[in-house]
Amino acid sequence: MPVLPIPAIVALLLFFFAIKAHVSKSSSPLFILLILAMAVQNLIISLNLYYGVTALRWVQPVSASFIPALAYMAFVSSSLRSLSWAKDAWHLVGPGLTIFALFAAPRSLDFVLPALFAVYGLTLWLAVSKGQDSLVKSRLDGGDVPVLLWRIIGAALVFSALSEGVISLDYIYNDGRWSLMIIGGFSSLILLTMGLLSLSPLLQDVGNEVIETDPGPAPELEEQSAAAEQALVNRLESLLLKQELFLDPSLTLATLARKLHVPAKTLSTAVNKVSGENVSRYINAYRIRHACKELSEGSNITQAMLNSGFNTKSNFNREFLRVMGSNPSDWINKVRNA
Repeated sequence: MPVLPIPAIVALLLFFFAIKAHVSKSSSPLFILLILAMAVQNLIISLNLYYGVTALRWVQPVSASFIPALAYMAFVSSSLRSLSWAKDAWHLVGPGLTIFALFAAPRSLDFVLPALFAVYGLTLWLAVSKGQDSLVKSRLDGGDVPVLLWRIIGAALVFSALSEGVISLDYIYNDGRWSLMIIGGFSSLILLTMGLLSLSPLLQDVGNEVIETDPGPAPELEEQSAAAEQALVNRLESLLLKQELFLDPSLTLATLARKLHVPAKTLSTAVNKVSGENVSRYINAYRIRHACKELSEGSNITQAMLNSGFNTKSNFNREFLRVMGSNPSDWINKVRNA
């Protein structure tokens, strides 16, 4: 009975994930493209290393060089701003440099590819280090989970760089004795992990809004007074209560900032200073209070969750516990026994 190598199995899984995401329209095109790129990479590895299609060894480094750039662009488009040629065409430099090195100095690929993965991975890690409020296009119901997922993807890119470095050293000192196992196991599983995380609904682009870079605060807002910050939060509270925006599961910081006609950074800073919470937690508190009202009026937990701006029970239960100090079932029992 024929046994498929690990890279081939991972390739099939990633192709399946990409097709499923496309059919269900649950992922944005850039995430699907990223998953397809990782699937193709695993397929190329399988054909080259396990099935003797050695001509693909020239394609393998080039196809690999697209993965970190696609991962970072998926992050930017889903979390920060819309992509544009003017701002993002430079991401073609990595694949271009790889093609140049392939023909001009093949040995330099042992440095170029790990460097690409490491640079993008570290850049992604640093980009999310500012916290959830920096991800202005991310859904607010996920709390800090999107930051965690992007950190894992960034770490996966760095680990991919390390594995490439280990493979290079293995060829230098051990004639590549362990390389097949490293590529077939470790590297493929890293790509599979990235593919699975890329399917998370919390990482998807929830709208087509174009987020312009904040032009910088006006002089009077550079250092907002406590009164100005409180006034802005009061405006936010009035907007939330009047339009019940917190009931929208796809609500983002960018949407709130646009409706209030202020930069996202200004709004997040004001919320943080006045409430001591980030914007995600601030909005989710409104959602949980609304869910409590629904539960006290007889709705079941699932109905209350969906009617209050949450899409998943994990996010709902986590935020309910944070805000109310107990899970929904225990809270219902306490109310009934009061």
